[in-house]
Amino acid sequence: MEATSWKILQVFNNNVVLAHSREHGQAVLVGRGIGYAMSAGDFADPAKIKDVFAPSSSQPNEQLAALLEELPEELLALSRELADAAALFCGLCPTDSFVILLADHIKAAIARAIAGQHLPNPMQWEVKHLYPREYDFGKRALTMIKQATGVGLEDAEATSIALHAVNAHFTGGDSAKSDSFSETLRMTEFMAKVLNIVEVALSDKASDASNPATTPSSLDTNSMAMARFVVHLRFLLRRLMGERNRPHSPDPAMLAMADSMVGQYPQAYKLAGTIIYTLEMDLDTKCSEDEILYLTLHVARLMMKA
Repeated sequence: MEATSWKILQVFNNNVVLAHSREHGQAVLVGRGIGYAMSAGDFADPAKIKDVFAPSSSQPNEQLAALLEELPEELLALSRELADAAALFCGLCPTDSFVILLADHIKAAIARAIAGQHLPNPMQWEVKHLYPREYDFGKRALTMIKQATGVGLEDAEATSIALHAVNAHFTGGDSAKSDSFSETLRMTEFMAKVLNIVEVALSDKASDASNPATTPSSLDTNSMAMARFVVHLRFLLRRLMGERNRPHSPDPAMLAMADSMVGQYPQAYKLAGTIIYTLEMDLDTKCSEDEILYLTLHVARLMMKA
């Protein structure tokens, strides 16, 4: 099979060029010396191409090239390996923007570690319990980074790296979307708040001496019920935060089950109502009855499995 022919459109520096191929269209090519003594119209040396990054609406050519100019080739290669690990362990479909932003984060983290600077992450508990797969990926990433660079990063960086994976989930893979990371942090704070409401409610119920065995005293954050609850909450928050002005059409099938569900899970229904009310107040939005019912099912599972 013939190698792809890349015609150079612009040379950004000795190691980064913008090029075009018939098969792939425009892309930014990275490789040591790939732009040296080259001009627009020349063909890139295939032996020097170490990575190919496709521009996107959120990361156009110039912005993409500017980021890549600042990143060592070795860190980009490491970030590619980490992206593959995220795909395997977190179920991600990482984009080029994920690779670049992760490499940029690692570069800054290594610089802080070498300078002896400590940057604690206040979201460590929330991330560890709300996103266990992503947190495990973050811990694995620290090992891979130390093996590749010889620099050990503090545990707080596992949380930060995990949040990059979480952000990729929330944005559908395009981590470079404007304000996406701050939205991810905000959503995580809401999820932690909801988790706290559930934990307090279950702990209060467990301490009820008149009914000591009704509910467990704490949540099993590693249970399948918790994983399903977090996934449901994630999609609910995405809808509430991203579609506040769009009307929601209630599910008739779920509404038809309302009386049965309220009768079967009265405590879960009450707790789900508290959660929905809290989100409505915090997000200045309204939820429909079927959303309370869906949440009731997940809360009921938590109460049984926690």
